[in-house]
Amino acid sequence: MMEKISEQTGNITPGLVTRCGIYSSVLLLIVFGIIQAEDLHLGGYMESPELRERHSTKELYRAAYGACHQLVKAKKCAPLLVRLGWHDSGNYDGETKSGGANGSIRFEKELGHNGNAGIPNAIALLKPIKDRYPEISYADLFQMASAAAIDVSGGPKVDMLYGRQDAQSDSEVPPNGRLPGAAAPFHKAVGSDPTELAESMTPAEHIRAVFYRMGLEDVDIVALSGAHTLGRAYKARYPSNLKPSFFSVCNPALSADVDFGSVNTSAVRSEVTYVHVDGC
Repeated sequence: MMEKISEQTGNITPGLVTRCGIYSSVLLLIVFGIIQAEDLHLGGYMESPELRERHSTKELYRAAYGACHQLVKAKKCAPLLVRLGWHDSGNYDGETKSGGANGSIRFEKELGHNGNAGIPNAIALLKPIKDRYPEISYADLFQMASAAAIDVSGGPKVDMLYGRQDAQSDSEVPPNGRLPGAAAPFHKAVGSDPTELAESMTPAEHIRAVFYRMGLEDVDIVALSGAHTLGRAYKARYPSNLKPSFFSVCNPALSADVDFGSVNTSAVRSEVTYVHVDGC
């Protein structure tokens, strides 16, 4: 996929930029979908007796995916749902095995973290779907909605991996500050106090600190950052300490929204029933 994209870089068009953003989002979903899956069964799908009591597992997840698909089309909320998927998983710490896609972003404690402004809107949009399919964890639903958003936006269907366990209380919310900062001075994004400022940290050092903490490398950063082309940006979703000039310089029309979506199986434990559903 990346080779096909690079072959066209000599003739960049707006459509190509959009497709690159979508493909980057998809790559992010795939990377985070396998990063912690070494001990899990990745091929085929296994039914959970609990889920089978209501529907077959596959039918249940496909129905929920279809509902997400319809929601994105009706509300035109693809960027917001991709952002939700990323923000629930982008606080993963590979060393402590904490954070990640465990649905903890639904708690007020995490919603108050830097960078999560606007996320309650995404969770509210998904509430009717969660109510209709209570067997599906918030963690799975948030990543499912992100994948459906990419699909609706013109990207390919992503073979999703389901079985994430939800955080049960805000005691499982990771420390504030693990998500990337929008502008200098940057915070460290690692350690016991990720919000601690590092005055001399460059943008490159900061973004590397964030992604290296998750076990990713420079090539992943380059590929995944392109997903920022999906959506628009809203001043209300940026930290209040940014100067007005930040928006006029970076985006005079204030037209960007959304970080990137992802799937992270850090919250999935080996004893949990693991479900593989092609294209949903």
